[in-house]
This record gives sequence, structure tokens and C-alpha cells, in this order.
Amino acid sequence: MSGQKWLCGPDATGALYVRLDRIEALKMTFPSYASWEDVVSLEPWPDARRYESVFTPAGSTAGLLASIRLAEEVGEGRFEAARATADRCRELLAQRVDVVSEPGQATLVSFKPAEPADTLVRRLEERGVIVRDLPGLGWVRASCGFWTSEDDLERLVSAL
Repeated sequence: MSGQKWLCGPDATGALYVRLDRIEALKMTFPSYASWEDVVSLEPWPDARRYESVFTPAGSTAGLLASIRLAEEVGEGRFEAARATADRCRELLAQRVDVVSEPGQATLVSFKPAEPADTLVRRLEERGVIVRDLPGLGWVRASCGFWTSEDDLERLVSAL
């Protein structure tokens, strides 16, 4: 799972769970010296240690743990709140632009702006609204989460 997405943790953080009976089926994509039980014969650890990173920055780990604690505090309601926020975002945007993402399609709301997408993204950023353009499509994508407020949505729509 990605630590920086739904958990709001630092970039390049996350976790991987692999059932012990599936370890042999999952290839090691970036093995390091920490992956090997025996570095001479390059025999990997028989368990999840084979997927461990050589270096895990303490600050990143602390940030991920803090974000996990926040998720626990907010609780399971954060998922429904994010869905409701995305629905509201879609509803507000549809009054001004062509919304191309379907309802219930995650909490990412994509739309076709009247101006070039990269131009709109820069203009919105100047107003404190962070969205991204989807290169090659001419679309802009807003990412809604449990932290997104009605005021955030209003600022996005009014800046269009």
C-alpha cells in the first residue's frame, strides 16, 4: 500500500504484505544486500526480509507512523467522507466544465477545462488550488480526500 496516498504520509513510503506461502511466487524487483540470507551464494531470506530496503530514512518512517495514527483517529468514516467530497466536487464542476470521470470512480475527479490544462493548473496553483493536468488528454484532475473542505471545492470552481 502506498503511504503517501490515502495515508497522507511522506513520499516513497508504504508497506507490502505477502502471505508466506506466496513468497516464492513474488519476484524481488530491486534486491539489495539486505535481501540475501547468504550474500556469497545470493540465497534470499525465506521470508519477507527478502523485500526489505537497504535504507529506510528515520524521518520517513516517523512521518508514516504519524499518518497512520491520524488515519486511526479519523476512523473508517474517512472513506465515505472522501467519496462524498468527490461527488460534491463532480456536482460543482459539472455546472462549469465537462466532467469526464464517472460517479463512483474513486475520489479523483477529471474534467476538460475551457483553456489548456497546463495553463489552468498553473493559474490555479497561484490561487492556492492544487490540481494536476493529465498529459496528452487535455484534462485536469482534482484529488479529493477526507481533508478536502467545501471551501476548497468552492475555491476550485470559482477559480475556473
